[in-house]
Amino acid sequence: MTQPQVQELKSLIDGNGGRIEANAQGIQENGRRIEANAQLIEDNGRRIEANARGIQENGRGISRNFEMIGRIYEEHGGRLDGIDGRLTRVEVGQEQLRDDLRAVAEGVTGNSERLDHLDRRFDRLEAKFDDLSIVITAGFTDHEQRLRTLEN
Repeated sequence: MTQPQVQELKSLIDGNGGRIEANAQGIQENGRRIEANAQLIEDNGRRIEANARGIQENGRGISRNFEMIGRIYEEHGGRLDGIDGRLTRVEVGQEQLRDDLRAVAEGVTGNSERLDHLDRRFDRLEAKFDDLSIVITAGFTDHEQRLRTLEN
């Protein structure tokens, strides 16, 4: 091989090496973005759980209010007969609210499971990025060694 050909080959390899390094950095940056997104998902899951706890606490407060209304009804007997029908509708609404709260709690549990699944998938993806980075770096090193061999 002539000296100009060796120089041209070296220039091509150097250019490819730079692009390989840039690609590896891009892959690492994507990995960091994925980790940041996973953290956001996890934070949102915690907020959802906190909101669900707040909703459950509100449900308990509503239950206490219904108990108080029941005591008032007993105290006032017949005067509250008209309210009784409305109270029944409210109790139906309360039961529906309890069912809704259970559904929200199950949804939060499902989200936690999905977050765990996503976390495992991100771990596998991160491992694949690490493997790819190793392969790219090894290939670049191999090209450098070949170039040195050609120069000598």
